[in-house]
Amino acid sequence: MSTRLKAGALVVLPGIAVLFLLQQQQITRLVEENADLRTQLNQVASLRDSNEHLAEQLKTAAEASQAERGELMRLRGQGVRLRQLEQENVELKAQRQQRGRTASAVEYRNEQYGFGMTFPSDWSGYSMVTGTWRGQTHDEQGETTGTYTGPEITMRHRRWTAAAPWQDIPVMVFTHDEWALVEQQKLGVSAAPISPSKLGENAKFVFALPPRWIGFVDTLGQDEAGKVPETFRAF
Repeated sequence: MSTRLKAGALVVLPGIAVLFLLQQQQITRLVEENADLRTQLNQVASLRDSNEHLAEQLKTAAEASQAERGELMRLRGQGVRLRQLEQENVELKAQRQQRGRTASAVEYRNEQYGFGMTFPSDWSGYSMVTGTWRGQTHDEQGETTGTYTGPEITMRHRRWTAAAPWQDIPVMVFTHDEWALVEQQKLGVSAAPISPSKLGENAKFVFALPPRWIGFVDTLGQDEAGKVPETFRAF
């Protein structure tokens, strides 16, 4: 080989070595970039899988929530129906009790004065005792200015005895003029400073319970007798 060729070869070889080195560096960079891209792609794929899993969880939760809402609505409907049945049961019991009381009740009707009452079945066989109420009017000095009397009709339980008295139910009968004096506290019909309790009235008479008619003497059947005036009716 000539001296010129040798000299040219020495010049070319370093250039090839530099080019080879540059290509190696570029390949290495590309390999690293490729690895980074693959890592990013794997991360994207993993994120997509996570999103799909999360979406599935959300779907399942939504379906469960919908089912729970449906169950809640069903339970609420059952609660409403239960309350309706309870109310119907209460009403039916009340109707049955009312029918039982009506079927066994004892009716009292006074045609002479025009009033009536309803007694419990235990009062069957009661008796009626006719008496008289008495009262007076007084002037400002306390002097008696008038004396009044009127009928007092007492219903008495069949078990009443002098040794074991049952609670009587007395009804005082007033004219409308007499009752006006009672309301004006001009006519006193009792030693106690208490007026009679009005039960009702019709065109001719006013009916009332005497003051302290119950509870001030130890008698039997007070609770039962105390409810009878609630059934009072005038006609």
